[in-house]
Amino acid sequence: MDEKLQELQEKARQTCRRASSAAADTAYLAMHQAVRLTDSARLRLQLAELENRRDRELRRVGQLVYATHTGDPTDSEQLLEQLRVVDEVNDRIAEVNGELARRKGGRLCQRCGGVSGGEDRFCRHCGARL
Repeated sequence: MDEKLQELQEKARQTCRRASSAAADTAYLAMHQAVRLTDSARLRLQLAELENRRDRELRRVGQLVYATHTGDPTDSEQLLEQLRVVDEVNDRIAEVNGELARRKGGRLCQRCGGVSGGEDRFCRHCGARL
């Protein structure tokens, strides 16, 4: 009877080890997925902030152009500098979109900035060759 009890105890220990290992693996995978989701959410927030900044900068460009139209000429260097700021923000937006596309397994169109599937040969948004 002692042998059977020891055999059962050993089987119980093995089962506990396997269950413990499976639980640890599951916890690790859950943590890894949570980190990925958090990083993606952080990138989407950064993208929204950049898009808001671009809107503000474009409004400023519009104000400068309109001021010129209404008779208060805008210094061309001031306007060019404002347009450079918009270009920088657009470049950063493209970088963040590219990173988001990469994380999703997709591709970023160089022409329009749209995200397409990883296996796509043409952009889903503008039709350009990827």
